[in-house]
Amino acid sequence: MRKRYLLWGLLSFTCLPFAVHAQTIVTVNAGTDLFIATGTPFSAAGLGLTPSAPFIINGNSIEQAETATTFTNNVYAKPVYRFTSPTAPFSGTVRLQYSEASLNGLSEATLRINLSNGSRWMAASSASNDIAGNTVISIPVAGEVLQEMALADAAKALPLRWGALTVTREGTSHLVKWTTLSESNVSHFDVERSADGRNWLTVAAGIPAQNAGNGHQYRATDRTPLAGQQWYRVRQAD
Repeated sequence: MRKRYLLWGLLSFTCLPFAVHAQTIVTVNAGTDLFIATGTPFSAAGLGLTPSAPFIINGNSIEQAETATTFTNNVYAKPVYRFTSPTAPFSGTVRLQYSEASLNGLSEATLRINLSNGSRWMAASSASNDIAGNTVISIPVAGEVLQEMALADAAKALPLRWGALTVTREGTSHLVKWTTLSESNVSHFDVERSADGRNWLTVAAGIPAQNAGNGHQYRATDRTPLAGQQWYRVRQAD
């Protein structure tokens, strides 16, 4: 089965690929330590950490966000809990609470806490899925750097990690550039354009993927751009 993943941009000739909305729930300023002793539960707005070894947070913040910044194939519940910088290695259990309205079609019985260190996801096995209390607790993890935490199913391998997407004017054409951070078993890319963000036209098709483990830079030219604001997106096909 062919799968497709999208990199989007709203362009006025230059763009960022995603908008991520987040709310800060804890801030620990640089030079100040938040020390969590062994076995001491720490809780903040639905996130719980109980370390099995002393855990220190310094110069970092914890956010609630609607969108994960570490890309994943998994459907996940909202919110995503995120440290603004990767933590020191954490050992212990992680607890996440959820509302049934935020499950995004996931089954409560199979929820697992997915952890990201900023470059890859892992799914921690569940010690407890308390459906009545809308809470999932992981089994103890050991030495995991934490950056993002979300409720999902078991983590899936990600064939591609996106970098940035930009568009610039070159004479009467638009030059679309995008980067990947890693690729595996990707077939090709298609570049599409839209005047309204709903109806799309392919302007460059079948650009071969390089499947570079450390990513690659790509470009394509739209020789018949529209007047005014327009959207571009890059579609990836496995």
